[in-house]
Formats: sequence, structure tokens, C-alpha cells
Amino acid sequence: MPFIEPKLEIAKGNYTNHSHVYQIGINNSISTSYESFWSEGGIYPTSSIGVATNLLHVSSSANEDTLEGVGARTLTISGLDADYNAVTETLNLQGKIAVSSSNNLIAINDAFVATGGPRQQSGSLSLYLSGSTTSLLIGNIDNEHRRLMQTHYTVPAGNKAYLQNVTCNIAVTSSAVEFAIFQRPSGSIYRSSTINTTFGEAIITNTDSSIEFDEKTEIDLRIKSLGSTGIASGQFSLILVSSSNIPVEPARIEGFLL
Repeated sequence: MPFIEPKLEIAKGNYTNHSHVYQIGINNSISTSYESFWSEGGIYPTSSIGVATNLLHVSSSANEDTLEGVGARTLTISGLDADYNAVTETLNLQGKIAVSSSNNLIAINDAFVATGGPRQQSGSLSLYLSGSTTSLLIGNIDNEHRRLMQTHYTVPAGNKAYLQNVTCNIAVTSSAVEFAIFQRPSGSIYRSSTINTTFGEAIITNTDSSIEFDEKTEIDLRIKSLGSTGIASGQFSLILVSSSNIPVEPARIEGFLL
């Protein structure tokens, strides 16, 4: 009786309407108050985004990042529309001239440089959400990682998300840090769902699907120092399950094939 690893089978697409989500982020200077893992520091600004009358605007600090240039040429964005449905599109970059998405967005879950020239990416890409009353920086893509580095995720409509693990690694060796997964269900406020402390060592917390997030829930991994400041990186993984899921055999769910 061969052993079946369910998480591998999900990654291979063998479980209908199941998928993996993996978010990674970095904070270059954590403080003694909670901050999100993202390039700008502080709390990720979802409270300022408001309704989905927002177009995403992307521009580079370098003119070489264009469709015909030697740097980044196209950028792929995954986000949620006004109804929290998942949408993905790819933008042709125009260097320092901002290009706009065709979708109105309520959230950005991922973005990465999809194609590039010999330099792959020359400048830093800035992502802004602009609505009728707001223009808000919601991400930055540097020319080393070439993707968003932020541990923030919003669960699409018609799905539930199950937390698998949380990881934190820090360059602060002289004091402890505290990190936690915060969630904000639709219409509610942020509250912590996990909490850990560490002193100069990487730490991994496995929850193995024991924490469930409903559709439209915002998930944010945050960290604070209990003394000195420094650089920290973090990541978390989820299993996303569509509410239209077709049940699979119990034996397969448990990891065995009869």
C-alpha cells in the first residue's frame, strides 16, 4: 500500500479545488511595536485601501525597465476584485512612466517580474493603488528578489484557508522578538491567531490546518522586538480550499491509497 503525501498531491493538482499559498516577506528595521513584513515598515496599509475603485499603477526607478528594454519587461499581478474574486493580469512596463491595471482591485496578494531582458530588472518597481480619493503605496519590488516580499494575504471569495506553518528568522541577536499571525475577518478587526517569541534563532511553528480563515479574511504576519532593532524575514503557508470542492475519498485525505 503506497503512502500518499497529501500536501504533495495538492501541489501536483491531484486534489480538486485545493491549492497552496506561500507568502514571504522581509522587514529591514523592526521596532518595539508590531510591524508587518514588507518593504516600507510599519503596518501594511489595508485600512487605507477602502472599496475596490482602485487601479494598480506600476512604475520603475529606471527607464530600462520597459517591454523592449534590457531590464524588467512585464509584471504579473494576482489580486482580488470588488467581489473578492481572484484576478490575474500581466502589465507591460514602461520604465518611469506608470502603467495601470485593467481591473479594479480590493487587495494585492502577489506580484512578480514575469519577463525581462539581459539585466532582468534594472530599477525598483513601485506599486500604487489609486482610487477616487486615495493614492497609496502598497508594494515595492527590488531588483534582487524581483517579486513582492510581504507576508500579507486576503482569502478570495468562495474559499477557506488553512494555516500550515509560520516561520520567522531574525538578525537581532541581543534581544528577543515576538511575532504573530493576525487575522481580520470581513467586517471585523485585526486579532492575533498565533504568537511566538525567539531570541536570535529561526523558529518554525506548525499548525497543520488547525487554524481556519474564512473568505475575505485578511492575514498578516507581524513582528516586534522586545529590545534591539534589526532585520527580520518571515513566511507562512496556507492550503486554500474552494467551497465548491468535490469531496475526495477519506483514505486519500488521511494520506493512504486503498
